[in-house]
Amino acid sequence: LAAGENFSIAVARSPAPPGAAAEERLGHGDELAPASAGEWACHFFGRGCGGAGHVSDAQHAQPGTAAPQAALLPYPAAMPTWPTRVCAVAAGADHALLITQAGELFAVGNNGGGRLGLGDAIDRAVPVRVDALAARGTPIVHASAGCRHSLAVDASGVLWAWGSGESGALGLGTGVLETSRPVRVRLPARALASSSGDAHSLVLCEGARGRVMAFGNGWNGRLGLGDEKCRFEPEEVPVLDAPFGAGDCDGKAGAAPATDASAVRPVGVSAGGAHSIVALSDGGVVTWGFGWSGQLGHGDTETRLRPARVRGLPAGTHRVIAVAAGSVHSLARCADGSVLAWGSGIYGRLGVEGARRAETRPVPVAGLERVAPAGAAA
Repeated sequence: LAAGENFSIAVARSPAPPGAAAEERLGHGDELAPASAGEWACHFFGRGCGGAGHVSDAQHAQPGTAAPQAALLPYPAAMPTWPTRVCAVAAGADHALLITQAGELFAVGNNGGGRLGLGDAIDRAVPVRVDALAARGTPIVHASAGCRHSLAVDASGVLWAWGSGESGALGLGTGVLETSRPVRVRLPARALASSSGDAHSLVLCEGARGRVMAFGNGWNGRLGLGDEKCRFEPEEVPVLDAPFGAGDCDGKAGAAPATDASAVRPVGVSAGGAHSIVALSDGGVVTWGFGWSGQLGHGDTETRLRPARVRGLPAGTHRVIAVAAGSVHSLARCADGSVLAWGSGIYGRLGVEGARRAETRPVPVAGLERVAPAGAAA
């Protein structure tokens, strides 16, 4: 499951309604071959990305054609040549990445700046395989899509970046600010996972205690490095040394919880619009960056240039195990399947009835007590 700016993607096995024609089932006039009953398919819904014969926005439509329509109900993407099912998806502002069971990466949507990794800047309305990665023969195990750039991690722990990175979001140094083909990013250790924000990136790496690397736009401290400078190459973020935020300690920053430091490690990262979140193995959550809407979860709307732990999270079997950062809100999935949300409650993005404009502390999302272990995606 993944959420883009105006569209969503779900990998699901859902048969078509009995007796429904393809056009009726899809909710629009595009002719797509439906998946057979019981097969896994990748479904798109919302405005503009993939499968429906159009891309992200009216400005990308060909001259003389109608503006793209919004699909109000999920429809299967056109994947006639895919040999295996989709097992993971990532959604950017208006492009998407999909990983098949065979470890091949496909891309679809807006290709501005070469964000699809196909060697050109031509938009794609149906998923296309990223041949530059497939040719290497190493399966892709993780991918993330940002506003104008993309990241992927292969089975050997190599991180690949492509698209537009004017502020360093590609991590390739000042010499490569845009590329339409995947380029290897130099890291101090094997990459395990990545996350692409609007204009910055986070990478979870191997290490004795795990390592979190950040690069890209540093505005409002979203890199967690103590300043607002851009970084064009990966730098390590001191997430394991993070104290509680000032708003969580009555105005005084406190020490990190009394735990065996050697046993705690980062287990998940997520880069949002202008803030970042890291999940720790002890159930803790560390956040930093822009906090105007309460998306940092520290009980205030302050911006933080360095990582700070969030107070008041559940422990034990209810501990947080996965996190996701949206544009101005945050989500966390707990070990018992429940979900917490905080940040901007406008447009119902928190899923909490009566949520305020700025929900500054984590609140439970009713009706999501048993979310599947695939993780949260904002």
